[in-house]
Amino acid sequence: CKCVVVRNSIMRMKRSGLKNIISDYTFEKFEDTEPWQKAVKAAAMEYAENPTGWFALCGQSGAGKTHLCTAICRSFLLAGKRVVYMLWRDEIVKIKEAAKGSDDSSELRDLLDRYKTADVLYIDDLFKTGRAADNTMPKPTPADINYAFEIINYRYNNPSLLTIISSELTEDELLDIDEAIGGRIYERAKTFTIGKDRSRNYRIRKAVTL
Repeated sequence: CKCVVVRNSIMRMKRSGLKNIISDYTFEKFEDTEPWQKAVKAAAMEYAENPTGWFALCGQSGAGKTHLCTAICRSFLLAGKRVVYMLWRDEIVKIKEAAKGSDDSSELRDLLDRYKTADVLYIDDLFKTGRAADNTMPKPTPADINYAFEIINYRYNNPSLLTIISSELTEDELLDIDEAIGGRIYERAKTFTIGKDRSRNYRIRKAVTL
């Protein structure tokens, strides 16, 4: 019956890791008053309706990248697809912690396999890390790059697996970190970069200077 379908959709959302934001980050709630907002929203909606290859949104912080990528995932979940959410900053810490015992530990393999084999994987804020003591943004470590490559390369070699990526880095910045990773993303993904312009950061649009 219809109630079973709805209940199953809710359970999929909880398992995906998106349960705390899935109800707020919808296409209907995305503000699209500017031409660039209309363009990225239209692209995201098109991918949600006709998912082929990968989808990536890069660039300016606070411009709605997570909102639109989550809206895509919501559409997939409601359609019955299995979605796994990977908030990079949190999950890479867990992966590296699991690797301390052994690179072949079952905990590490289980974590990596979860992201490598998911029908749909959403990597949120790829390569974002916390700020250092001097307020600079540290570069990804060799371990960060190694695990990112393992996940992305597996999915690159299995094109039926849908992959959604958001990152504050531009195309050139991703390529500078690792050309093998950046090249695979740009070959597989419909990639849109929102130019870095603080006026596009909707999180601070209500700020008042006195």
